[in-house]
Amino acid sequence: MKILLSLLLALAPQLVLSQGWPSKSIRVIVPFPPGGSTDIATRPVADRLSQALGQSVLV
Repeated sequence: MKILLSLLLALAPQLVLSQGWPSKSIRVIVPFPPGGSTDIATRPVADRLSQALGQSVLV
């Protein structure tokens, strides 16, 4: 039983890596009105995420 469990845990990262990258842009939903402090703080984070992931990130 332990051997089977360890084998499944060893193969789990391969299953995650086989998933395709999102083909659509990533959306970050800020539940506050635009122009507020939360919105202003989120936009630079979204820009850095976009550069790091190579995918467009929308706030």
